[in-house]
Amino acid sequence: MKALIEYTDTFCGEANYCWVNRFDFDCDGMSNRAIIRKAKKMLGLQGVRSVRGWDNEDIARYFKSTVLFINFED
Repeated sequence: MKALIEYTDTFCGEANYCWVNRFDFDCDGMSNRAIIRKAKKMLGLQGVRSVRGWDNEDIARYFKSTVLFINFED
């Protein structure tokens, strides 16, 4: 399974997509928490507080003025 990552800016709390960084990595056997940690590490956001958001099976983490979306693909 692959984790598809999108990291973008926000405007009024919603994803704005004025700029976006996208990448993916293999996440077989990883917990959701480990996937979030790895994505944050790849973006240089270790130790930065975020607010949790969930959309069905997908994961969203909201930072002060940015958002990190994690979707899954087989």
